[in-house]
Amino acid sequence: MADLKLSWTLPTTRKSGKPLAITDIDYVSISISADNGDQFIEYGRYEYDQLSVTIPELEPGVWWFSGRVVDTAGRSNNGVSKSFTILDTSPPEELVLTITL
Repeated sequence: MADLKLSWTLPTTRKSGKPLAITDIDYVSISISADNGDQFIEYGRYEYDQLSVTIPELEPGVWWFSGRVVDTAGRSNNGVSKSFTILDTSPPEELVLTITL
């Protein structure tokens, strides 16, 4: 298992190109998927002054993360998704020895 730190950078503009004040951001929604991004479950919502979260004890495998920004009027961007592979760093199981005559 591994602890993974996920961090993000907030947008400073809207899709229109107009400035986006940091105080216009209500929260960042972070979701997680263990099935190649087919289904995401919201992991948490974070206010504009929190720019990272540590997700503890993830099993080895491919994990997908999705993040989107929601403004104070409830408008959301499309979000972005990225994957990360946690390698299995455990040692091999014990060797089986067989002794015959």
